[in-house]
Amino acid sequence: LLLKQADEKIILNEGYKKGCYYQRDRYLVDNSSLCISYQTRKNGGTAYTVDYANKQGIKVINLAK
Repeated sequence: LLLKQADEKIILNEGYKKGCYYQRDRYLVDNSSLCISYQTRKNGGTAYTVDYANKQGIKVINLAK
């Protein structure tokens, strides 16, 4: 339903492959000016993405704090 309303779709992979979630998250950070997260742990995918955003100089707002 949401895809039908989108102005544009960007497909990084046609299906699951190892590392595809990290690829997606890096793409999102690389094409954003702000990162809004809900990070409760210091490890895992969200922590990786927040760390990547910080290293790229993207402002991060953590809704879990």
